[in-house]
Amino acid sequence: MIGIVLFYHRAKSWGFIAPLPDDPNNPVDYFVHRTGLVNRKFLQQNEQVEFDQSERDGKPIAVNVRVIDSAAPATGGTR
Repeated sequence: MIGIVLFYHRAKSWGFIAPLPDDPNNPVDYFVHRTGLVNRKFLQQNEQVEFDQSERDGKPIAVNVRVIDSAAPATGGTR
């Protein structure tokens, strides 16, 4: 599934992904945790990602999350 990162809290290592296209029959946002990322330690808002759908405690989660649009530069490095 393809989606866009809506929000990602780097300090807490979690966020939400909205599926694309914006399907009115699937209005669910997917929770994502750092442990579900492939080759990344964090995500950034508005990055386009590909992910697999899963479920934990009856709620939708994103796993095997891979960034497919890395046009947004990684920010928030060391100060």
